[in-house]
Amino acid sequence: TSRCGGGKDVVVTNQMWVVAYDVTHDGRRQRVANALSRHGDRVQRSVFIVRVPDGGASTLAEEINHIIDPSTDSVHMVLQCACCEDRIVQLGQAVVPPLADCWVVV
Repeated sequence: TSRCGGGKDVVVTNQMWVVAYDVTHDGRRQRVANALSRHGDRVQRSVFIVRVPDGGASTLAEEINHIIDPSTDSVHMVLQCACCEDRIVQLGQAVVPPLADCWVVV
């Protein structure tokens, strides 16, 4: 549970991250995009909004770190708190992908 401004309690099951990257090599760039697309949606050419379970960002960061060349590439991962999601401003054609319903079939 996370407490937002105004005393609002929010149950957090997934963390939302904005991930922006500048990867110089086409192959590595595509592999980074593929890794991110498994967790979220592309909102710009090199920007994704991803949702991972609490603590899952370190696993995603490790996966991306194995792909990139740290001497030439850069990746920024910015956590968006549960309260901030309601405050995202979208202009023009910008759309923040909705949180998808998940179904588990056993």
